[in-house]
Amino acid sequence: MITIYRMYHCMYSIKKEDYLPVREEWFSMYESKGINMRSSQFSTHFWFDIAVLEMFEKYGTTFFRKECVWDINWKKIAVYYNRKSTTEFSDPRTTFERIVHLWLKKSQYHSGNRVVKKIDAIIRYLNNKL
Repeated sequence: MITIYRMYHCMYSIKKEDYLPVREEWFSMYESKGINMRSSQFSTHFWFDIAVLEMFEKYGTTFFRKECVWDINWKKIAVYYNRKSTTEFSDPRTTFERIVHLWLKKSQYHSGNRVVKKIDAIIRYLNNKL
């Protein structure tokens, strides 16, 4: 749980002041081919929402309880995609798992810190015992 989270959320380890502006010349090749790089449209629903719902239906949500996918209301997404039953998309995490996910989110920026690494090791130990 911790290793996967730290690996796939590394973008939250970067300080805002370390962000760099995108250089203008990086856009020119795309724009010369007619690709608009100056605006974007965001959707609130994505193809992978359906894929996740299908995995929940196939394996059950308990199988994914230790993954950090529960910051989304999957019941609401299931309703949006007209799934037959939404009760099977409930958050299955234990209180301990919810606390661990909160810890991971809050400590990601400091994940290289010695104290954070020690706490992560304790959580790994407890996670294997529970």
